[in-house]
Amino acid sequence: MLALSPLFVGWPLEDQMTHEQHWGATDPFMDFNYRNPEISESSHPFSPSQPETQANSPRFSGATSSGPLTDKKLTHNACERDRRKKLNTLYSSLQSLLPGTNHTKKLSIPATISRVVKYISELQSHVERLVQKKEEMLSSISKQGEISPLFKQENGAVGWPSLPSVLTSRVDDRGVVIQICTYKVNRSPFSDVLLSLENENFEILNASAFASTGNRVFYNLHLQVKETQRIECEMLREKLINHLM
Repeated sequence: MLALSPLFVGWPLEDQMTHEQHWGATDPFMDFNYRNPEISESSHPFSPSQPETQANSPRFSGATSSGPLTDKKLTHNACERDRRKKLNTLYSSLQSLLPGTNHTKKLSIPATISRVVKYISELQSHVERLVQKKEEMLSSISKQGEISPLFKQENGAVGWPSLPSVLTSRVDDRGVVIQICTYKVNRSPFSDVLLSLENENFEILNASAFASTGNRVFYNLHLQVKETQRIECEMLREKLINHLM
């Protein structure tokens, strides 16, 4: 049996490198494998260097631009906390001024405002009553001051009563008006009289004095007892006379 000879006997074989170059030039897969790595990395749409470029783009700069807004919001919150703290302190001080209030129990802001408005109205009414009462008392005192303390003696002559002279008038359960007529030169100064009245648990609401002819002086006093006790006008009058003698 004869051996088969090659089909192309005597043809020279191509070089191995030439053969690989031929396939590389015609086959796209071969061309992809033999490309330059540096060129492929820069031209590839999903190269690793692209995210870094995108991160530096304006679309990703929102995190840095929100810094001033955050600082402004924090500053606003801090100012708001301070403002509320000051308001709470003022409301607490206002509540402490209310009479008959349990200071250990904190009232709400609307309740505090309501009670303060009511208390102010009560104070205004009380002040108006006191002013009216004072005007009535001053009018009464001025009328009594116009009455001359002269009296007709037994022989028909007109003269002054024996001094010192003390007149007491009750105003209410706790108030009394005292009128004193004495000489300017007196062994008991007027300050000692006031001190004596304070020792008797009297509170001096008003005091006035005016001089008259004959070296005489008149004192008008408006007193009020500090405690709930009955005022004995006659006893008070006797004490003042004894103190002025």
